[in-house]
Amino acid sequence: MDVTMHSLHGLWIGLADRNEYRPVRDWLTQSATDLILQLKSTVTDVSTTRPPPDLVIIGESWPDEFTADDVSHLLTIAPLARVVWITGAWSEAVGRTRSHGPPAWRVPLWDAITRIERELAALRACRNAAPGVAMDFPPSTASRQETWLWQSSSSSPLEGHGSVCLGEIADPALTAWLRESLSAVGYTMVDHAADIVLLDVEPWSPVMAAKTCEAIARHPDSIPVVLTGWSTPELRMDLAQLRIEHVVDKLCGFPLPSRDRQGSRSLD
Repeated sequence: MDVTMHSLHGLWIGLADRNEYRPVRDWLTQSATDLILQLKSTVTDVSTTRPPPDLVIIGESWPDEFTADDVSHLLTIAPLARVVWITGAWSEAVGRTRSHGPPAWRVPLWDAITRIERELAALRACRNAAPGVAMDFPPSTASRQETWLWQSSSSSPLEGHGSVCLGEIADPALTAWLRESLSAVGYTMVDHAADIVLLDVEPWSPVMAAKTCEAIARHPDSIPVVLTGWSTPELRMDLAQLRIEHVVDKLCGFPLPSRDRQGSRSLD
């Protein structure tokens, strides 16, 4: 039996070997084992493929890397494919001022795995003739608001557990928002001996690195979780040298890590 008959076919367009995309590539390798992925550097490298792709992943490394002509070409050669246009740190905000990339396609890097996971789940359901699945797909013409509503509908209610320390965050507005948001879903706010200590590392610099080390030393038994809106491979490398594993986006903030019953550190 030809296993490709039961596989999904994908196409990655862009510089897939960049460190920025490593978490996404690792997840695809480990979790999307039924996806046969073909890599292309540019849209012009892609011709009509057989079988046609079920999923197209675009990795945008810098603003305007892909043009309106690229979008038109892609719609011509893969009109039925689902498209996930991943925007890296340098191009995440480009969608606010550019119109050639449909909003329904674009997703920030920090949310890419969740989006791809949902797309693959729906594609698998369609392949198995599950009823009503087509309604899960927004059209490529969906507006930003329609896209946001669809993306929000994919999120299950968050249930938190454990204690969190916010005392190392200097921004009072951010602290108040985190306190309200985390308390609402079940986390307990404490000043000492917390399961998790949240650290705001912006703007990142040698001075901030030193302050981060001091904060971690004040909470030796807590899991340090970094908040940033500018998660670059360079920042993650610096944090790894400080033995910080958990980085969450300020716009998302979840999930937070938790301890298992033996007290080790793990991700929900």
